[in-house]
Amino acid sequence: MKGKAKRVISGLLTAMTLVTSVLQPMVAYAATEEEVPHPPKLEEVIEQLSEDEIVTAKDLEINLGTDFDVKCDFSNLEFHDEKVKVTYHESKNEAGEDFDSKKADTYQTTYYVEPISGNPQYQVSRKLIVKEATEPETESNVSNDADGGENQKEDTSEEDAESDNTEAVEPTQEDTENVIEDDSLLVPGNPEVSDDAEKVLENVTDDTQVEGEKSLSEMTDDEICNAAIELIQAQILSGESELKFTGEDLELYNFYQNIINYGNRYGSKLRASAGSLVVKNAKNESGMWDIPLLNYIHSSQTGSNVGNYVKYIANDSANGWRLAYCTQVSKHFIDSTSYISQTWKANGMYSEISYAIAHGCSVYGDTNDKSYSTGNWIKDYYVTQAVIYCILEDYGYDGHSVNSLSAVSGYQDVFDCTMAMYRDVKANAGKEGYGDAPSYTVVAPSSTKMTLSEDKTYYRSGWYTINSKGTVKSRTISLSGAPEGCEIVYDNASSLTSRFYIQIPVEKAFLMPTDTVSFKVNAEAKFERPYTYIYNSEIADAQNITFQEYHTPSETKGSEASVSITLDKCKVAVNKVDSETGNGVAGAIYGVYKDAACTNLIAQMPATDRDGHSTIEFVKRQNTVYVKEITASVGYLINTDSVNVGVVAKQTSTVNVKEVPAKGKIVVSK
Repeated sequence: MKGKAKRVISGLLTAMTLVTSVLQPMVAYAATEEEVPHPPKLEEVIEQLSEDEIVTAKDLEINLGTDFDVKCDFSNLEFHDEKVKVTYHESKNEAGEDFDSKKADTYQTTYYVEPISGNPQYQVSRKLIVKEATEPETESNVSNDADGGENQKEDTSEEDAESDNTEAVEPTQEDTENVIEDDSLLVPGNPEVSDDAEKVLENVTDDTQVEGEKSLSEMTDDEICNAAIELIQAQILSGESELKFTGEDLELYNFYQNIINYGNRYGSKLRASAGSLVVKNAKNESGMWDIPLLNYIHSSQTGSNVGNYVKYIANDSANGWRLAYCTQVSKHFIDSTSYISQTWKANGMYSEISYAIAHGCSVYGDTNDKSYSTGNWIKDYYVTQAVIYCILEDYGYDGHSVNSLSAVSGYQDVFDCTMAMYRDVKANAGKEGYGDAPSYTVVAPSSTKMTLSEDKTYYRSGWYTINSKGTVKSRTISLSGAPEGCEIVYDNASSLTSRFYIQIPVEKAFLMPTDTVSFKVNAEAKFERPYTYIYNSEIADAQNITFQEYHTPSETKGSEASVSITLDKCKVAVNKVDSETGNGVAGAIYGVYKDAACTNLIAQMPATDRDGHSTIEFVKRQNTVYVKEITASVGYLINTDSVNVGVVAKQTSTVNVKEVPAKGKIVVSK
């Protein structure tokens, strides 16, 4: 950028009160930054991460004296920047000294990683090894370097002097004559400033590739901030109705936002693509609404009404337009506004704001939950906004204390709903950082024992039901430890919360290794969950706003329930009588067999009593068994034929046998 252009802008900025609003983000960020608790190590949470959320940190060797920016240079770190935000934490040697590229040593370097999906944060570490260059320097090279260093010092001194002189230059009369004292100078589209702005922009943008000018990669963070401030001021003076940056200007602006929000130029932003979103006031927007400044609640804290325009996000191809909520509350003036950095996720504020938006008015025509809705979406939008102001105040930001609020005359309903919603947020805001607490619980029937179906073809459980909270996107019901052949049958297969039962064919049940088997039914579900963004609007007021999208993270919620199956027992009875007398025959022993050849004994029956009766109970593992006499009664012949018997669970199957007495001839010889 030309030196003359710098001086012109410097003079204009000195005369303009707007400079405080532009410089404020950096100052306020430093004032509000809080220490964040150390996240766990990668190995402690790796099971909760998807593969593309895992950062691989490889050691890096650095030549002694190399200009290495330890906070911004992520060489040898492998990660997907669209999936995670990586932030430098610290780099120290064994003595606890900070990284110094001019001191040969090994520095343990730690980075914090925050998955965009909302999965757990973690930290990774690697070694930065500063060592002597492998090629020894020649005497001539050393001499040249020394000379160059001296010359460089002299040049730097001259530049510093020139810089000091530039900063001390007061605006000339010619510079300030065109500066309008009225606030209208700051309003985009003001024709009175368009010509002057054009000249300023011409000086700012001409010859951007001046010989010797640094590229963005070569600039320090301070230089990036200074250049971005000048760029913003020039754009504000342009008079355009929509102010957007493109190309290198957009890259510069994004670096600037990262520096003031995250402390380094490469921090991933917790917001949608800067190139696709524009935040606007809803008032007087063509095709939208004409909504005045909303003043429904008074604050004794400030002595005036709490006001806010409805804002919306336009040009978002993925989501269309949506309502957005202000998180930049100016209860005094813009120069006292607190800008919220990434630390807002380190406490309960994130979940509370998320809960408020998720249950509040989010799009045109939608109203809050009935428990705190006025029935009018514009008022309901304001209810949510007022609650967000109260939450901001609770966490030390520039909001409004809930105890200072009262109803503006005629709007008691807005005040009442605000109080109800605030109490609800404080009582129920989710603790997982999403503003909700989804659950997916399987509820077992009163008895978890499987029983025979009416047609005796299946062992079947009672109905298992699902209690869920949240928007279920997918679910998995599975069995663990179940016998082979068990299956799940849904009442409504297309429903993600359908009740179900478990069954197994009796033939498969008969193959169980034991008579009783207990196992588990597991239910897991993924939920569409609200994910709240904080977004630094790239329009003239550089305003912080928040809005919500819905994501389906990889984490699941679920539960389990018990199931058991016990094979039923059956009985076989034998009644043995004399074929001639009909009297019972005692002492006969029969066997119950699996096969018709009677080679595989299931059970041996007790000997028949004096009435010829014998009964045995056994686990039913097949529908037909075979009964055959093993030992005949005294005085009777053994029957070698087998009898097939159909058996039924919990019933007795009876075999009636008539035995022929053993008879012979007696010959008497005299």
